[in-house]
Amino acid sequence: MTFYRETGAIISPQKNILHLVDGSAGLTVFPPELLWKLHKTSPGIVYTLSHVHPPGMKELSEEDRTTLLAQGLAMYPFSCRIATISECEGHFHEVTYFLKLESKEEWLIRKGKRQWEIIEESDVIHKDPEDEPEWYGWILLQRSYGDEKEFKKVN
Repeated sequence: MTFYRETGAIISPQKNILHLVDGSAGLTVFPPELLWKLHKTSPGIVYTLSHVHPPGMKELSEEDRTTLLAQGLAMYPFSCRIATISECEGHFHEVTYFLKLESKEEWLIRKGKRQWEIIEESDVIHKDPEDEPEWYGWILLQRSYGDEKEFKKVN
């Protein structure tokens, strides 16, 4: 199975794909105008920015951290998450990170730089598309790894 590119999706709270994003071999750029439009139209609808990382890379990149912080600030008081999906040891890990952001009220009282923290919320292992056909991640993996027949054969 050959990794070709990162692929991302904007995910709703119900774990539905709102928009797919095809990236490059090492980067997925979520369209900021679309994120803002979705948020303004239906606040809270953008739940997770999920994307496929190259094999073995479960942790966030610096670009991921920057994206999570920017979107978290833009969508406040609604929470924001970013998830990475990566092949590790023969199966796929979906690691979701949550932005814990100091409330605006606390920040204004305290003054200074707004406090924030990125917290690993979950690490879920996905093994077989036939066991979890409804998981949105299989669509992203097919787009990142190419041929659907090759993908299903390996898994």
